[in-house]
Amino acid sequence: MSMVSIIVPVYETEQYLSECIQSLLAQTYKNIEIILVNDGSTDKSGAICDKYEREYPSIIKVIHQENQGVSVARNNGIAASFGEWVMFVDSDDWIAPEMLEVMLARAIMEDCDICACGKSKEYPEGRSIRSSFVKLDGFQLKHQDKIVVLRNFLSTRELGGFGEDVRLNSPCAKLYRKEFLLNCGICFAKDVIISEDEIFSMYAIQLSSKTIFCKGSFYHYRMHDKQTALRHRDDLFKSAEKYLNEIRIFANQFYSGDDAAVIYNTRAVRMLLASIFTTYVLKDAPYTFMQRIRGIRMALKHDLYKNAIRDVSLSLFYTRTMQIQVMLLKFRLVCTYFFLARLFHWRRTRKH
Repeated sequence: MSMVSIIVPVYETEQYLSECIQSLLAQTYKNIEIILVNDGSTDKSGAICDKYEREYPSIIKVIHQENQGVSVARNNGIAASFGEWVMFVDSDDWIAPEMLEVMLARAIMEDCDICACGKSKEYPEGRSIRSSFVKLDGFQLKHQDKIVVLRNFLSTRELGGFGEDVRLNSPCAKLYRKEFLLNCGICFAKDVIISEDEIFSMYAIQLSSKTIFCKGSFYHYRMHDKQTALRHRDDLFKSAEKYLNEIRIFANQFYSGDDAAVIYNTRAVRMLLASIFTTYVLKDAPYTFMQRIRGIRMALKHDLYKNAIRDVSLSLFYTRTMQIQVMLLKFRLVCTYFFLARLFHWRRTRKH
């Protein structure tokens, strides 16, 4: 039986960690190792990891490291793993008992590099939003499909003519052949602290000789306050620059002309929206109204964004809200954008 290494980066999740680990131990497929990488947690997460290692020494391995971020934690987990296959699970999430058994059987049968399943977003009030590859079950991602996925923020909605929208941006809810990752040199960019998951996923999908979709919402992604609570950040534009430099390198390495431009432009504009919102739109930003407006206008003139916002196609943004915001910034209607962004945020927070 093939061994599967389940790599769990752990940071400040004492409230959810035991449920996560228990879901891994409850897998119906038993030839596994669980690698818990404690990334310098200051709560009880490290102690919880050690407790489970003592109770399950043949299955669980704990790595303690100084706080270096999730990318370094996952890379260290890969380096310490012995399995033929690798799976990533975040320490505040959990997985269904049959996940490994179903996905590994499909991966071995199809002889693929990546097997991807659907996932469920689980909200505190008990609401669950599920996405699964019901229609795309068994679909193989062909070479010509990769640009379609990449142009659409790693969404599957234009594949197969089914309109089934499952995001592939996260390394979670996937099973990877470890030899494939090592031979292709695919790892997490340690210097990128925003959307580093997406960069990993882009390289993995691009370089995979065979990616297969598997029906089932086996991965449960927990939505909670630490994820959804937004606060002002002044460093987001600087972090976005590192991310976009990596995106430009990727796009120019594998694509050219319009395809490379679309891959870069869509991500540059999405990152522009996130950076503007977190830096200038949120109420706790330490700026006057005019300082906020001037800051947004300056951001629109930055070399990383000005051509992207001019050339990007609105149709590539999958929500109406995002399309409206992009259109307003495209035409430099900054004040209108600001008040609408505030309104959209207020409506979204009321729903959650």
